[in-house]
Amino acid sequence: MSNQVSVIYNELDKNFQGNPNLRIKLHSELSRLISATYSQSMDSDEGYCYKFTLPTTAVMNLFPLLQLNPEIVRKAFQNDWKFPNNATMYNDSYYHILLLIVYYGIKHKDVQLINNALFLLLQKIWNGRKYRYIKYCDKKVMNYVISHLLNKKHNMSKFDSPLLLIKDYYVPTLINKYGSEILNNILRLKQLFIQSWVRIDQLYTYNSILDPDSGKKKAQGGLLPLYMKAKQNNLYLTTPTVMKNDDGQVEFDQYATVHGRDKIITSTSDFISMNVKEQYPVELISNINKNTKVSVKVIEVLLSSIHDHKFYDLIHDAFTIILSRTNVVDKNDICKKDFMLNVKRNIISSKNNDSVNKLQNILNKLCSDIFSEKLGIDFNKYGRTQQIQITTIILYGLIFNLKRLNCSRGVVDI
Repeated sequence: MSNQVSVIYNELDKNFQGNPNLRIKLHSELSRLISATYSQSMDSDEGYCYKFTLPTTAVMNLFPLLQLNPEIVRKAFQNDWKFPNNATMYNDSYYHILLLIVYYGIKHKDVQLINNALFLLLQKIWNGRKYRYIKYCDKKVMNYVISHLLNKKHNMSKFDSPLLLIKDYYVPTLINKYGSEILNNILRLKQLFIQSWVRIDQLYTYNSILDPDSGKKKAQGGLLPLYMKAKQNNLYLTTPTVMKNDDGQVEFDQYATVHGRDKIITSTSDFISMNVKEQYPVELISNINKNTKVSVKVIEVLLSSIHDHKFYDLIHDAFTIILSRTNVVDKNDICKKDFMLNVKRNIISSKNNDSVNKLQNILNKLCSDIFSEKLGIDFNKYGRTQQIQITTIILYGLIFNLKRLNCSRGVVDI
């Protein structure tokens, strides 16, 4: 059986072997694109009306970076997948280059390459399906559908945004399902591509029947019929507002407070996880060294190591406690001059508090794993006072990233 995509892949593999820096450059470029995606998504309040700003030009520039010709690659996919010239999606070079990178990542067990390439691929499929079914999307109506009409078992009700749905659900489930098959047969990339489309399509519509009145197929399940029903009945969810009590003092309703914190927690955890080669200011490291008396080398190792996907859940849990203890309602609370004083008073200096003790356990776990993996040292051999000094470094790093992402001005104060 002819398999021209394999020929293209072999050429790509040789290009990587001939240029050891090529893989580093590819990682850097994909990480840059993903970081931009996160920044744009974090600035949006569109919810499930959100449409990704696709980095089409940047993705197409991966062809010259990897020394491949897009037209030759397209013809190879067309030969193996047997699609006609008018098949728009199948002929799209945006998908071809990302599928090749996914395959390279699978062959070389490079999880980050796989996840980033598939994430970019699914963004475009998401945009296409959203435009197809709900071209003009009212976010207030959509919020009502997600909150009140959608079955709680539906994937959209489990994730706060399309970005999180794709990153945390579709990317891992698709790779877990088809990764081993693709490893054994590159032609199975077609199955991955088809299922990527099918699964996002089924979010919007499934179980279609023929409408006898219109003669057209009509979906019985999925987001589309629920959205149209809500829109027809003028159902929508208003944004929680700031209120004043009888004394004229500002109050926030509980939903607004928790929702605001959750958004900050998730966006900051994502920011740390995606910026895998973050550089910290020398002044910050120097300040931490003065405060903790821990060596600069250990500080640098600890700060750089938190930017690892496997620590995402621990960091998310840590931020949940930090923002709760400091009574953060929105970004303005983080950017105030006395925020660090608030951290020291309510977290660092707080004793015998259940939530602070839980935070300390999370930081201990982070430090223990990092010390073992990066320094070859047993963290538990240190006394409690030394452990607290070391875990405080992680806390400072989390606070620094929290302020860097959510505040407009640069921050190095601790």
